[in-house]
Parts: sequence; structure tokens; C-alpha cells
Amino acid sequence: MAKASPPADMKYFILLILTDGAITDLSDTIDAIVTATAFPLSIVIVGVGSHDFKDMVMLDGDDGVLRSGAQQAKRDIVQFVPFRKPGRTPENLAEEVLAEIPSQLLEFMNKNNVKPKGV
Repeated sequence: MAKASPPADMKYFILLILTDGAITDLSDTIDAIVTATAFPLSIVIVGVGSHDFKDMVMLDGDDGVLRSGAQQAKRDIVQFVPFRKPGRTPENLAEEVLAEIPSQLLEFMNKNNVKPKGV
């Protein structure tokens, strides 16, 4: 849906993924995310359970630009949040899940020269 939506339509999509951390196709996942960085999309990954989430942290891209072969991500579109965290409250879970959405949206709009209607 995000790929088919031209920037001028002013639609922005958020994909929510709940995962236990197990990923069997990491290379394909990275390829898809790097490709998706050109589209009006943010991806929020919430890790549930007590599994190892090192791959999810890597997908988040906070430690560097995500790459797929020679292609690199145009922008960071992934936010990973572990559901279980010491001291976690519903409020700070929601805050952390939504923390990067505004900047990701603005970055997409700026890179694609999308202006709010009437501006």
C-alpha cells in the first residue's frame, strides 16, 4: 500500500509487527526494509517474550545505516521496542513505540518535497 501511494496523496503508513525475535529470513527482511525506505512508511517492531532481540535491534538502524548489498537505506524507518523492560508502564511503552514516528514522517516529507495542503 505504501509503495502504491504517491507522496502527493499525503498518506503515511505505519506497520506494526509483534515478534518473539525469531527471524528466519534476515537477509530478505533487510532487503525489504531498505527498499521500503523510499516509501511513506514507518515500521514499529514490538518484541514480546524473553527471546534474544539482537536482530531486531540491528534492524532499528539507530547504530548505523541499514544496508542491503550495495544499496543503503534512504532513511531510518524502523523503531524496535522490547515489550518487557524493567519498570515498563503502559505509558512509557506507548511513548517509546511512537517516539520516532514524527521525525520519520517529517524526513519523508522533506526528502520528497511534500508540503501540507494550503502551504
